[in-house]
Amino acid sequence: MRLVGILGGTYNPIHYGHLRMAQELAEALNLAEVRFIPSANPPHKDDVTVSAEHRAAMVELAIVNNPLFTLDRCELEREGASFTIDTLIELSESLGGDAALCLIMGSDAFVKLNTWHRWQSLLDYAHIILVQRPSTQPQEKLPSELEALLRDHYTELHGDLMHENAGFITMQNITPQDISATQVRDLLQQQTSVRYLLPNEVVEYIQQQQLYQQHRWFFLRYVQIYHGDHGGNKVSHDAHHHDGSIRLNQHVGCRVGKYVQRLHRKKSYVR
Repeated sequence: MRLVGILGGTYNPIHYGHLRMAQELAEALNLAEVRFIPSANPPHKDDVTVSAEHRAAMVELAIVNNPLFTLDRCELEREGASFTIDTLIELSESLGGDAALCLIMGSDAFVKLNTWHRWQSLLDYAHIILVQRPSTQPQEKLPSELEALLRDHYTELHGDLMHENAGFITMQNITPQDISATQVRDLLQQQTSVRYLLPNEVVEYIQQQQLYQQHRWFFLRYVQIYHGDHGGNKVSHDAHHHDGSIRLNQHVGCRVGKYVQRLHRKKSYVR
């Protein structure tokens, strides 16, 4: 059975963090392909100001030279909110029974999985691949219902993914990439170089289409006020603010890793 990676997101914009993660997972799990699925109307985000068509175009430019990567426009062609469960149902029907879908998500997203639409049904249509974030020490436990989900479905045997169409959860380490789309957008709005954070083709497209530029004056004014600076001398401090946000997201995500480590120790005695 061939494994198909499903990597959804707003891609606002796509960057090397997305691309390197997909490449490493494809190689580690022997994925036949990774489908990049831009979200047209993400239900958990209401601040996506760049159109779905622009975001899909950037994805296409970023992956065009990689035969393992595919742009899937299914959520752009579907009306209403872009719910992951609807996408998995549609793909499982179109790809047939010889493909196992592998839904890729960060461990920081998993801690909120119980807020997703019909989240209990996701494992009926796909496996879940958790991406381990760089971790320190977790401060909170997983919700009990997600602990139970991990306990009942977790595997460390990648072969399990190929023997069933759906139903397993596994975790995969990747090379840490301290890049976020928020960071990229803010750098663009400050007219600061984003070279080496995303492919040159995507940078050129952003420049040609004048994306992420329209609110630059309001952004700079907000940063000045936020830092108590009315002369524009402390705008560069905003980079430190976003670095802190990235570290916080990584800190939260490691709760899942902590639980998986405990689960691994328990299962090692059973085998």
